Amino acid sequence: MTPRVLCVCVRAGLEAAYGAQARRLAGDAGQAAILSAETEPSDPGPVDRVYQVMDPSFDRGRGDHWAAAISAATRSFDPSLVLTGPTKVEVEALARAASTLGAPVVTRGRAVRITESGVQAERDLLSGNAVGTESASGPVVFLALAEEPSVGTEAVGSQTAAERISLPVELPAYAYRRVSLRPKPPQELDLEGAERIVSVGRGLQRKEDLALVEQLATVLGAAVGCTRPIAAESGWLSDEHWVGLTGHRVRPFLYLAVGISGAAQHLVGMRDSKLVVAINKDPNAPIFQQADFQVVGDLYAILPELTRQLAAARASR
Repeated sequence: MTPRVLCVCVRAGLEAAYGAQARRLAGDAGQAAILSAETEPSDPGPVDRVYQVMDPSFDRGRGDHWAAAISAATRSFDPSLVLTGPTKVEVEALARAASTLGAPVVTRGRAVRITESGVQAERDLLSGNAVGTESASGPVVFLALAEEPSVGTEAVGSQTAAERISLPVELPAYAYRRVSLRPKPPQELDLEGAERIVSVGRGLQRKEDLALVEQLATVLGAAVGCTRPIAAESGWLSDEHWVGLTGHRVRPFLYLAVGISGAAQHLVGMRDSKLVVAINKDPNAPIFQQADFQVVGDLYAILPELTRQLAAARASR
């Protein structure tokens, strides 16, 4: 069967990256297309078709609207694979569309390929402690990537003038409206791009004691991270600081884990750190198994002294 790949481009400006991804998976002999809600999408690269949602009432922030568009494009293009990105809107839209069309859906896929038996992808399993290769088959398979394709993805095949098709979409008719739209406050630090992170867990006893962590982070020029309980349960820090399976996955040069026991869900988010230093009063804490340097002791005694010494060393230079 000749592969037919439809990539859904929710974010403006990524048309070329998704177009290259669609062409790579479809191959020279296959058919590649992208779905966009931009009236003037950027160059999609070597695809055969560009489906454009032109309805002025289409809301790009709604998963149900994207699901309707995906369903319409799938019926028109008849793809063997529908691919989209990892954001909440994209995953919701893909799940809705797959349910409508009775098709299998795979999330957080990597190393995607189309084989004679179906679509294969790698996924993290057991909270990231294993990697599995999964296969899904059917007339069409829906798959959300673990990461958006790079804008620099190389195209396969020759550049061709894509056929642009205005896609009619039957939007949901139920009563639903956005009451307000407010920009999120800008992040002080980009956690996923940080070279150094000081992260804190349940070993911290009070919210006021975050000052100890923040002072150390300031001296190190580091971002402040945390475990799920600190963000989702205690609310001491916002979700932007959350490191873990359902939070941010970080790759800093230095990851300093303070009062973190080392639950599997958290280790998934920081296991790619180059250098891990762990401070915990429990000598058997699982975090020590992932740490390059283990410091057994009370964080309330260690952090002020460590901050003082680092500040003094910095001043002496």
